Amino acid sequence: MYAIPLPRAYLRWRCHNRGVGRYGKGYSETDQERAGKTMRDVCVTIWGSRGSGIVSGKAFQEYGGNTSCTSVGVGDRVIVFDAGSGLADLGRKLSESNFHGRIDLFLSHVHLDHINGLFRFSLLFDPEIELHIYAGLQENGIRETLYQIVGPPYWPVRLEEFGAKIHFHDILPGQRIVLEDGCELTSMVSRHPDGCLIYRLDTEEKSILYGLDCEMDSQIWESLAAFARGCDLLICDAFVAPEEAERKRGWGHSDWRQGNRLLRECGGKMVIHTHHDREAEDAALREREAACRAEEAKSRFARDGMTVRL
Repeated sequence: MYAIPLPRAYLRWRCHNRGVGRYGKGYSETDQERAGKTMRDVCVTIWGSRGSGIVSGKAFQEYGGNTSCTSVGVGDRVIVFDAGSGLADLGRKLSESNFHGRIDLFLSHVHLDHINGLFRFSLLFDPEIELHIYAGLQENGIRETLYQIVGPPYWPVRLEEFGAKIHFHDILPGQRIVLEDGCELTSMVSRHPDGCLIYRLDTEEKSILYGLDCEMDSQIWESLAAFARGCDLLICDAFVAPEEAERKRGWGHSDWRQGNRLLRECGGKMVIHTHHDREAEDAALREREAACRAEEAKSRFARDGMTVRL
């Protein structure tokens, strides 16, 4: 279930009742503000854990069938990575909570499994929603790229006909993007056909790496490990089964062993493996997850709807 960001008033109340609030003895204003900030929840929810395409049926119910979409709630801010089919479920949950405001959406790339949720994102019709879409490596810019896809002849509604206020941002690898409330994002180029970005989100409380559609080979390993240094959470591509790794070399994907290794080498605290192969049924994923967790206790396989509080 999506965790609604906690209001600041509640956070101040909770700090006070734990002895560090406005009337806490021995705390200066600076200490109080710092205490309030560190109490913000950082909530990560996986709305789509599949790669390549949507799947359905009894054999896929445990891990889910939606394609890539992950939200991060930081205080009152909503940050989203990728717009796969899971974006529709995020939209429904936000609508149910009467959310109105700004959403920052960071696209790793525009392969269809990472943008097909835009067609079913109900908040696009809400004039009180301000949606900022960020992407890189698009020759004609992300606005023009999406305009060619979301609209006739592929879809009856054009992007400019939606009610939400949509802003497009073309970004460069390595560019520093500073949002309000102490959220900062940077990116690096992944190893994936047609180009892809890996993102790092740093808040005042936690750090998260979002690295799907990445073949973690020797050409990227050193720079990736440095980019992920000290992250509290790694969200990694595990599309390939270990026994398939050699056969599928060059596909632009990784297996769970590489994600576990990255966790250890970058000094991270937890890794979530996602972007599961659409052909992998629940039984196969259970076997992979058991082997993965036997090797690394701080690892988990993503399931649609999974929420982690950092």
